[in-house]
Amino acid sequence: LEEAQTNKARFIMNLVDPQPGEQILELGCGWGGMLQEVFDRTGDRESLRGYTISRQQLEFIRRNRGFNVEFKNFITDELPPATFDKIFSIGVWEHVRPDDLRPTLAKLFAALRPGGKMITHFFCRLERALPVSALVGQIFFPGSVPHSFPVQLRAAQEAGFRVAHQSLHDTYKNTLRHWFERLVANRQRAIELVGVQTYNKYLLFFPCSWKYFDDVQGIVFRLVLLKPNSATPPRRAVRGENLTTRDQNSVA
Repeated sequence: LEEAQTNKARFIMNLVDPQPGEQILELGCGWGGMLQEVFDRTGDRESLRGYTISRQQLEFIRRNRGFNVEFKNFITDELPPATFDKIFSIGVWEHVRPDDLRPTLAKLFAALRPGGKMITHFFCRLERALPVSALVGQIFFPGSVPHSFPVQLRAAQEAGFRVAHQSLHDTYKNTLRHWFERLVANRQRAIELVGVQTYNKYLLFFPCSWKYFDDVQGIVFRLVLLKPNSATPPRRAVRGENLTTRDQNSVA
């Protein structure tokens, strides 16, 4: 798992391609691991920013990593216009409700400078219909609704983005299997930390999630979206730009 996580971080950083002096924002920055990856490549702390809606994560990053992190919800809060060269995220679009998808993309498009780009990594559905397993997922992640692959693409284009890269990855079921095995192997310690009710909840969660991805109802989707310079009109079509990969060394 640790090696796969490192491979994922490297893959995404290659898509971001951070450079010193670029204004870079991470949406949903978690505990600051990917902010650290950017800093390790650029050595530029001042140009790096993260958003989180967790007070615990905010305090941890400020205390232990020293990055500029704000308590901000990118879905509901205003963003500064034409500020960032690059915006990236891992696992946040699953929490954007369908009615918020287009206005949020439009807001992020406006927050980028001309020529800027946005990199996203998230789960999506391949079909428009919402499978029953996704509805069952509301038990674990209330309000989280994975968008379908075509809807996400169309919404990005309607916001003005040009799609420079799109790739699908089917390795997340391997991650879930390893997490389940570790949970079972560390049962007593897990119960001591969170209690038997939470332990049993995740004992159910991992097999259900594994089935969801094994049936290819959901898949990991990565997008690189470009904001054209003012002289370049946005393109609506993405045919010929599709890249589907099955990266067995990358964890979702």
